[in-house]
Amino acid sequence: MQAVSNATDQAGQSTSPTTSAPQASPDVMFEVIRQTCEVFESPDISQKVFALASKAYGDYVLNAPRLSQLPFLITVNINIAMAKNATRMGFKREILCLEDSISPFNYSGPSQLPASFPQSLEPTSIQQNVIHHPWLDVFPFPKFRDNVIYAVAANLMDDDDLCADISEINYDNAERPCLIVWGESWDPNGWEASVLFLPRAIYRTGATLYLTARDVKKAKTALDGLTDTSRVHFLQLDLSSLESVRACVQSFKSQSTQLNILIENAGVMACPEGRTKDGFETQFGTNHLGHFLLFYLLKDTLLNSPTPEFNSRVVVLSSCAHQAGSVHFDNLTLEGEYEPWKSYGQSKTANIWMAREIEAKFGERGLHAWAVHPGSIATELQRHVPAELKERWAKDKEGGKAWKNMEQGAATTVLAAVSPELEGKGGLYLEDTQVAKPPARGITGVADWAYDDDGPSRLWAKSLELLKLA
Repeated sequence: MQAVSNATDQAGQSTSPTTSAPQASPDVMFEVIRQTCEVFESPDISQKVFALASKAYGDYVLNAPRLSQLPFLITVNINIAMAKNATRMGFKREILCLEDSISPFNYSGPSQLPASFPQSLEPTSIQQNVIHHPWLDVFPFPKFRDNVIYAVAANLMDDDDLCADISEINYDNAERPCLIVWGESWDPNGWEASVLFLPRAIYRTGATLYLTARDVKKAKTALDGLTDTSRVHFLQLDLSSLESVRACVQSFKSQSTQLNILIENAGVMACPEGRTKDGFETQFGTNHLGHFLLFYLLKDTLLNSPTPEFNSRVVVLSSCAHQAGSVHFDNLTLEGEYEPWKSYGQSKTANIWMAREIEAKFGERGLHAWAVHPGSIATELQRHVPAELKERWAKDKEGGKAWKNMEQGAATTVLAAVSPELEGKGGLYLEDTQVAKPPARGITGVADWAYDDDGPSRLWAKSLELLKLA
């Protein structure tokens, strides 16, 4: 499998020191830690984890927690959460550690679950019918469980590697892909993925990744830890330059004849009025025409790459801002009436229409497309947004619900790229890992014109004309 994605900017977060020590007796807490470490079947591992966890707790008691201990504690916590969920499901914890274990759900068949059984852990039909290891049953995300079980059964993913990423104790405190559990082990809202986990999860499917960026050196630095492999390549791309788009495609085609997934992600937002290197209005030229040309030049490769199990896919990043306006065919440059958000809304509607027309033209040939709203994410995309507007957003309680961290923002894109549930069901606008539903509600929903009957085909013809492809 081959995948091409436009790279995005990344941001870091800092952790503040603890300001007050816990009230429980240290002796009591050390005993709790000792009992907790019993989830590890090996006495050697249990003792080693106990020693390190006790040291971390001792530093915490002294109001001197060490940030360097966090990666270790995260992996201890995920093991505890997995063991707790196994116990809740009635599994013997030791079966999680045996290489040849088979999930009890595979041989127990349909059964009446106790009323106290968490809904998030209830077995799906796939868990009951596809042979798999029981460690894949412990995650409180039914779709995640199904997707991984499918991928492992089809030899698209090695669950041993995934298990090592998630549960191998991080004694070295090195940064690596991980899952983080903040709350109850059975509660999906208490789990979070690290920045590296989702791209690594796609990498674990065996895909070869081609990542594009205007500055390849910066992109490699941002994705350090994922790039030390022959299956991750970088391509230079500036979507505001048609020459750069063509050079990028030529570079890709010189390296590969296969492309299964194209994720069109990069862009600009609400910038001052301007023109691209080829004379197009900046936002329409970058966010739509650049992506359109990239797809068009890769179209034949995508059409030649489907398999019976997995058709080719295009994921186009749109936005809830498409609600700011439709495409102005009579004045695409908005000359004399330019307004940053009006222009951005036009380009995001164009993204939806492009995905819909790809589906209409090529869906029956095994090439499908989706438009995706990732959510509001604090990245460099917002560099042109005035400070006062950002402050207003921060105080808006309703709008605040739309904000996502980068892991959450990637979820809908990853769903569109690889989910078996969407196989053959393109031409849709997705948000919050599901199909968006009307009406338009500002931060959620979909505008009426997004599903206009004539807009997609009309935009397609106009794009071919502007790019001299007709």
